Amino acid sequence: MLRRSSRVAALGLVLIVLGLGNWAMGDSRLRKYQEVMDHALAVEGEAVAKPFRGTLSILEGRGENHHSFAAARLKYDYYRVVHRGGILLLCLGLLMVAGAGLRRMVVPRHPPAGGEGLPASPPLPGA
Repeated sequence: MLRRSSRVAALGLVLIVLGLGNWAMGDSRLRKYQEVMDHALAVEGEAVAKPFRGTLSILEGRGENHHSFAAARLKYDYYRVVHRGGILLLCLGLLMVAGAGLRRMVVPRHPPAGGEGLPASPPLPGA
C-alpha cells in the first residue's frame, strides 16, 4: 500500500506539470494578443479601444482594426485567466510536494517492530 505522502507528492507533480503548461501557454498567448492590440492602436489610434455605444455606433463604420482589437482583447482576458491559473496550480503543486517531502522526513516509515522503543505496559491486575 502506498503511503499517503507518496500519493500527495504524485498529485503535486501532476499539478506542477499542468501549472507550468498553463503558465507557458498563457504567457505566449498574452504576448501575441498584446502585439495585436498594440498594432491596432498604432494604426487607428485610441478610437479602436472605445466600445460601441448608443444608436450612432450602429451606423458608424467600424474597420477591421476595431474588430481585431475587440477579438484580441477578449482572447487576452481569457489567456490572462489561464496564465494566473497556471501560476496557482504551480504553487499548489510545489506546496504539495514540499509537504509530502516534509512528512516523509518527520513521520517514520514503519512503526518499530516488536514494540521496541515503546514504553513497557504495566502488568495486568490478576495475572
